[in-house]
Amino acid sequence: MKLWDKNTMAVFLLLVVVVCVSIPLLYPGFPVTDDGTWMIIRLSAFYQSLSEGQFPVRFLGRLNNSYGYPVANFLYPGFLYIGSLIHLFGFSFVDSVKIIIIFSIAGSTLALYFWLRRDFKTIPSFVGALSFLLSPYLIFYIYKRGSVGEIIGLFFASAFLLFFSYSRLFLAALSLALMIVSHNTLSLIFFIAFLYLYSRNTLRQFLSVTVSGLLMSIFFWGPALIERRYVRFDNVVVSEYSQYFTDTGYGYLFPFAIVFVWLVMRKEIFHVIRHYMFVTLSFLFLSLSVSGVFWKIDEFARLIQFPYRLLPVAVIIGSYTISAVIDKLSKTTSLILALFVLGLTAVQSMPILRSATPEIQPEGYYTTNEATTTVKDEYMPVWVKELPKNRSGDRFTVLSGSSDTEILKQNSSYIDATIISYEESLIEMQTVYYPGWSVVINGVKQPVSYDNQFGFIRFTTPPGQHRMQAAFRETPVRFFLDSISFISCILSGYMFTKYYKIKKVYV
Repeated sequence: MKLWDKNTMAVFLLLVVVVCVSIPLLYPGFPVTDDGTWMIIRLSAFYQSLSEGQFPVRFLGRLNNSYGYPVANFLYPGFLYIGSLIHLFGFSFVDSVKIIIIFSIAGSTLALYFWLRRDFKTIPSFVGALSFLLSPYLIFYIYKRGSVGEIIGLFFASAFLLFFSYSRLFLAALSLALMIVSHNTLSLIFFIAFLYLYSRNTLRQFLSVTVSGLLMSIFFWGPALIERRYVRFDNVVVSEYSQYFTDTGYGYLFPFAIVFVWLVMRKEIFHVIRHYMFVTLSFLFLSLSVSGVFWKIDEFARLIQFPYRLLPVAVIIGSYTISAVIDKLSKTTSLILALFVLGLTAVQSMPILRSATPEIQPEGYYTTNEATTTVKDEYMPVWVKELPKNRSGDRFTVLSGSSDTEILKQNSSYIDATIISYEESLIEMQTVYYPGWSVVINGVKQPVSYDNQFGFIRFTTPPGQHRMQAAFRETPVRFFLDSISFISCILSGYMFTKYYKIKKVYV
């Protein structure tokens, strides 16, 4: 059989397993998960803001009982942009999320296979990719956690490994940028692993890719870091880390323990992939309760939140270790080891897969839901002292004086209205203030206040008839960072394409 035929067969079989893993997603409804429903609701609110002209989307005006708040400024909007694009082609929000998950699984698996295929033969590469696809971690994240941002983040992490290993530096930088936008915490975890693996032999290329990726995604992470002081995140404990160690999943350790034994027995293998093994075991260790001393570091625990978030690195980088060992063993021994590793991962994953229960809700359940979609409202502005319990029927409330308001046009981030004030009036616009909101009366920008219980926007009108526009737009700092991202995408594409052509000529 020709080499290409083997590759074709391996890819076909991997896709067959992808379909098998995705079966619960093919039924009507969406599996009951921790975050899945909230992700669909957030996607629908994000699409609404995007379709109304807000770009980049930062303030979701429909959420928080229609008073809005800036959750998209901080929480991984990558899948929201992709999901909005899919929805634009006529798919429901539920199906858009399902498509993202399925294609992320398939993309991650194939990217890992071709990454491994660069260094190993077909069968070891196939087993390594399959060990990721059948890993209990992946199945758990799809059907228990429902964290769409982290699932698509795995795809871009795998794509980075593939493109960087083949010196497709622009695509590697773009993958890094998309990984950051897809899930900020997961991207930081993977970056640490990548830095360790690539800083010795390819430091120059890695730094150039890193700088490009950071600049292309600065429109997201720049404002998120700069404006972090505006929200509650640093003052809220989102999760109690001690409840999320992976000790109950010790089976994760068995495949890698077996591999480790083989590595010790065959020192020449250990010498080649010791760095991959170090990364794999380190991140596995940090996901277990025995690493509790590290989790007592407040900044570390607050940033990572869940110890099991460290498992993706172990699973993805561990696939390289598995492939390397199987590649060096005899056919009989490698077959036994492959069957053991894959069988063990499959046995652990099957109960999770079988327990996936779809929940069928009408589309309106997601498109009209106005919850905050976060665990403890950690991205609510700090000046919001209390969350309103119900939706208000009026967009404006006259707190003092006497005024009549007629709304001419409005959406979640823009209001055009006529105000007739019979005397100087203090008016409250029942929208949570966040930098970027401005109120203009008769063409003149007005000072606003938000020092009130709910953090609503307040402004004063003099007597007379006025034309008022209120809008949420980019601040000067955000616009500057948006421009850097746009310019970086163009320059990075040009520079890395030129580098690749020069390298191709001289190689």
